[in-house]
Amino acid sequence: MPRLISQLASDGPLVLIAAAPLEVRAILDGARRAGFTGDDPGRSIEAEGVADWRPVRLAHHLYVVRTGVGKVNAAAAATLCLERLRPGCLINLGICGVLPHVTGSAAGAPPALLETVLASRSVYADEGLLGPRGFQTTAQLGFPMGPFPDPAIPISDSLEPLLRPLAQNYGGVATVSTCSATDGLALETARRTGAIAEAMEGAAIAHVVAKFNELQRAAPDGGPAALGPLARFAEFRVVSNTTGDRERQQWRLKESFGVLEQLTHRLLST
Repeated sequence: MPRLISQLASDGPLVLIAAAPLEVRAILDGARRAGFTGDDPGRSIEAEGVADWRPVRLAHHLYVVRTGVGKVNAAAAATLCLERLRPGCLINLGICGVLPHVTGSAAGAPPALLETVLASRSVYADEGLLGPRGFQTTAQLGFPMGPFPDPAIPISDSLEPLLRPLAQNYGGVATVSTCSATDGLALETARRTGAIAEAMEGAAIAHVVAKFNELQRAAPDGGPAALGPLARFAEFRVVSNTTGDRERQQWRLKESFGVLEQLTHRLLST
């Protein structure tokens, strides 16, 4: 077993989670290059045969899950995955849009098209209240969403040193319900979250993992909720497009799936 997978799957299976069919196809192509084709040696698993929310086993310690697009799909699929598979590690893989740099922000230079991003934190971008005084998160309104520093869920501590060498960029990734197709919204999302890119699923999956782990810690030893080792979470993205006014956006969609395939291959063969 490759060294990195043995570390990622030390406490349970490694689950790769993606939203869209083309993302799953790129992940399966990368897994195939790394030697993982499924339990049937005579037939490789194809993306067309992967259904939303249903884990597909590539090896006894490795699964792929397609969630469907958006937070609800992502959270539901992650919940089922945690209950059924008891994974030790979930990694959200996919494409993203790069956010503009905000003057004075602590975030570094934005990533370029086709560069990879490891999320230092997955950030809810639009859960809260938008009023005359600006935006307030649900936690600021007195309704924290979960056991994390709302609205951001950081990468699991032990995963950062393992995964950071695989990505060209390291920074926050905003999880949005509405993608930024105007300059104003792109700037506001970047300013509000401090993120360098945006996607649509990461924080929802990280949220489920954090809550699942909280319930696990609270379970009496041997009780019905005692679920075993805690799960870890990370989010990887490949920059496929710019954000901002739709007419001026730049897209490298096809090439981004090739980069996602390469990233998956490195993840599974290192």
